[in-house]
Amino acid sequence: MEGNVLTALTFSLLAGLSTGIGGLVVFFGKLKNTNFLAFSMAFAAGVMLYVSFVEMLPHSFEGLQEVYTPLTGKFIAVLLFFAGMTLVFIIDKLIPSPEHEPITTHQTTIPLQQKKSLFKTGLMVALALAIHNFPEGIATFTSAMEDVKLGAIIAIAIAIHNIPEGIAVAAPIYYATGSKKKAFGFAFLSGLAEPLGALLAYWLLGDLIGTTFFGHIMSFIAGIMVYISLDFLIPSALQYGRKQIMLNGLVLGMFIMAISLILE
Repeated sequence: MEGNVLTALTFSLLAGLSTGIGGLVVFFGKLKNTNFLAFSMAFAAGVMLYVSFVEMLPHSFEGLQEVYTPLTGKFIAVLLFFAGMTLVFIIDKLIPSPEHEPITTHQTTIPLQQKKSLFKTGLMVALALAIHNFPEGIATFTSAMEDVKLGAIIAIAIAIHNIPEGIAVAAPIYYATGSKKKAFGFAFLSGLAEPLGALLAYWLLGDLIGTTFFGHIMSFIAGIMVYISLDFLIPSALQYGRKQIMLNGLVLGMFIMAISLILE
């Protein structure tokens, strides 16, 4: 059992650290203009929208219908979905926009007001992904405790879709601050929520983890991710790149997420 615990915690840690791999794009990517920014933000929106509507909400409906009546379970899931949206709306109003001087990224100068918006977008995405990664860490840990092979498969699938999530955090932070270290740091920190979720699953939650827990938390997180995609990521992608670039990123994000869920 102790060996399984160590293995399960390791799987969760590695899956979470893959968000940092996505953050490394600011060191090695060709960031000559804001087309990359537009593409990566639309890509992240595709990832978040697809996983919210195709995986998280259906799982929430299924789990809560087992606990409550079918109608009540769906109603609670929908309420939690919009509660997640409301939370992001409130956080958006509370997060102050930091003051920075305009920077020039090769051939592209980003005005101060747009930089403030980009920085806030990066923070919101980092927050949403940290909250999203928390139950993923729990899922990886509990799966590996039950079946090491299953835990490994889930960890790999999560790692695959954590990489573009890291890009989604790092790109707007980089364009807003001009700091590659800050961009990578925020991406890396958002992924640490995954092993933290695994540790809390081991130490604190115990028997509370199950169908009821995941049914409630998944719909709430789905609401958070959909709101951020619609209110921050897609509008920003349209602002910093052509419509076709936004659509390409959005569709590719959905496609890669679909493949990673199939492999899960």
